[in-house]
Amino acid sequence: MQILDRLIGQRIFWILSGVLPLALFAVWMFVIFTDQQESAINQLINESAASAAHSLDRTLQQQIGLLEGLAIARSLDAGDFDLFRISAQRLKDKHPEWRTVILTDAHRQLFNLRIPPGQPLDPVRDRRSLARVWETGRAVVGDLSHGFVPVRTPVLRAERMQYTLVVPIDPRFFLSALEGTGEARGRRYVIAGSDGIVIAASPGVAVTTGQPLPPGLTTASDISHTAVGGMLHARPLEIPTSGWRVHLMVPAASVKTPFIRARLVVFVGGVIASALTVGLILALSAIWAGRQEKRRLQAQIDERIKVQDVLHRSEMALKEAQRLAEVGNWSWDLQTGDHSWSEEVYHIYGRDPALPPAAYPEVRRYFTPESWARLSAAVEAGLAEGKDYACDAEVIRQDGTRRWITARGVAERAADGRVLCLKGTVQDITGRKKADDEQHRLQQQLVQAQKMESIGRLAGGVAHDFNNILSVIIGHAEIAMSDLEPEHRLQADLKVIYDAALRSTGIIRQLLTFSRKQIVLPVVLELNEVIEGMLKMLGRLIGEDIELVWVPAGERLLIRIDPAQIDQILANLCVNARDAIVDTGRIDIATHKVSLDAADCAARVGIAPGEYAVLTVRDNGCGMAGDVVDKIFEPFFSTKGERGTGLGLATVYGIVQQNHGCIDVDSAPGAGTTFSIFLPLVGVEALQETEAGPATIGTGGGETALLVEDDPATLKICTAMLQRLGFTVLMAATPREGIEIARHHDGRIALLLTDVILPQMNGRQLTQEILAIHPDLRVIYMSGYTADVIAHHGVLDEGVHFLQKPFTRKDLAARISEVLA
Repeated sequence: MQILDRLIGQRIFWILSGVLPLALFAVWMFVIFTDQQESAINQLINESAASAAHSLDRTLQQQIGLLEGLAIARSLDAGDFDLFRISAQRLKDKHPEWRTVILTDAHRQLFNLRIPPGQPLDPVRDRRSLARVWETGRAVVGDLSHGFVPVRTPVLRAERMQYTLVVPIDPRFFLSALEGTGEARGRRYVIAGSDGIVIAASPGVAVTTGQPLPPGLTTASDISHTAVGGMLHARPLEIPTSGWRVHLMVPAASVKTPFIRARLVVFVGGVIASALTVGLILALSAIWAGRQEKRRLQAQIDERIKVQDVLHRSEMALKEAQRLAEVGNWSWDLQTGDHSWSEEVYHIYGRDPALPPAAYPEVRRYFTPESWARLSAAVEAGLAEGKDYACDAEVIRQDGTRRWITARGVAERAADGRVLCLKGTVQDITGRKKADDEQHRLQQQLVQAQKMESIGRLAGGVAHDFNNILSVIIGHAEIAMSDLEPEHRLQADLKVIYDAALRSTGIIRQLLTFSRKQIVLPVVLELNEVIEGMLKMLGRLIGEDIELVWVPAGERLLIRIDPAQIDQILANLCVNARDAIVDTGRIDIATHKVSLDAADCAARVGIAPGEYAVLTVRDNGCGMAGDVVDKIFEPFFSTKGERGTGLGLATVYGIVQQNHGCIDVDSAPGAGTTFSIFLPLVGVEALQETEAGPATIGTGGGETALLVEDDPATLKICTAMLQRLGFTVLMAATPREGIEIARHHDGRIALLLTDVILPQMNGRQLTQEILAIHPDLRVIYMSGYTADVIAHHGVLDEGVHFLQKPFTRKDLAARISEVLA
């Protein structure tokens, strides 16, 4: 008791009584701080391991995404491996980690970028991952095989897998992806496959690539020391995409040393604080610990900012890729009902990105009824049976514009088979759709043009010989009728022969007009005036039961065309309109002026942008179905049975094409028919007023005419015609014979009548030879050939007199009077 009283009375007792609680408090704080540090170390190592696993998983997903982008290459649709090789090489050049690009079926290689075309392909090496792709129909990341990691993805077309696309990747690429994340130095990684085989390992780790993972690596849930290199091992984490495991090892010294030093400082500070006030020690400790925690948190924040920046750049790159490819992605979680759209999906549908995604089936308002019927059926099948789908559909955006898309969807199922989620893509294919439609339209125009040209070549091929034959028939019939008395019993038979030959001439000219080979003499005329001059004739043609209404344009419409062709156009169209009307009806003929731009001309064949006169013939008859409208311009196609020749509208078509115009038809059963004919306008300066009086029938008055014709029958009949017109005829069967006759003839030769196409030389050359002998000679050319054959001989030039076979004696006489006048 006395000893205790002495101690209490001494100063050391008070010091100890003050310091001891502080020391105990400092020890208690040291223990707590140490425990917190160990927890922080454990959390830091495991978070680093999780960050590494996430980085590796993101890297794998990026590789799968690149491969899936290559799998939708259109060259694979047609099996064009040469074109696919170009796309694959371009992508491989951007990714040196790829060893090659391989295309396989279920058993063997079909394409290997590393092996030139024509050389034998390698056998399939990683059959395990190949089998998994064909079983699951999804992308698979394999384990280490022959020094590389295979990444496979299916190539799907029409919901069926056609190929698998595989890229062998250098495993060091994945290790570099981990080591390049900006974390502290000294960290080491081991990547093991799902089979436990080491795929890649950082230098200094006692493992061998391609060998099983050694048992020395921990698989515990917490950090533990190992005897190899004094490393701290985080618990291994599995990569969801591949089933791999990543092992993180951090040098114990680099991690624990700062924490150990901190413990010592705290302990020393606690001891020193024992001599000071409790408040001062606690304040200093709190400040110091707060700074250390701030630094640690700041480091973590900086690291997360870096990771978020990398993720942001990746997301922006994905958005840009979707914008350029016009492909957006979407998902629908059936458990929560949540819908997710990428930015490009909003753009394709024309929906405000500030609005939430349109839910199913609200999205139907963006589709045409026909497209929604197809798409909704595919979606319902995906919901009910888990089927993948791909469907083309037409979208109506909020601004009224229309787009074409390809919508694809994939179902994700639970273990029990229930569909948990639908996800897929929407691709804008409007450009491709327009290109396909334009190609189809051009193909139809080409087929039509080739068909018309084939018929034209056939008509032109027979025209020459047939015209010569008709010339002989008409000429002999005409001479025979003139030689016989009008009441002779043969007059009627000869008249039948003569009329039949003339009708045959008309048919030949209709065929040539249709094929644009008929010889025409176009002049500049005012369309309204020509039509007004035909109205009485047209009225008699269609009959009194049908009302004819004429609505001319309020301005002059000058066009260049053969006036007879306008007659043919209106006569054929009005006759067809009359035959389409039962009992009473109405036919409207109207004209107006229109300007066509490039867009208007794109839908019409053979015309250029400019100003056109439009001649419209409209009736209120029975109309025509679409399949009939497609055929009405074909020669010999008729809806009138035996009453029609099938050449009326074909002739109209040929005339319009020959004059650089086009014709539109609008008709429907019971709604009548409207023909709109577009003919190019010419300027007022092109109008030439011509005075043409009636031709007079002249006679030769004993003058001499030289006739050159290589066809004997035609030569004979033309000689007879000229003689009956009062000419003395010099006949020649060849050009050389004609030149000799002209050279040795002493008298004057007033007229040369020559064929255009002759042996030895043509009619133009013959004329030049004879004009050198008889300069005052007048010339008439004749031919049974088509316009395209004789045009380049110069006989259709202005001022040259031409007579188309077959012709009558009256035609010959009128042309002779014109030449000799």
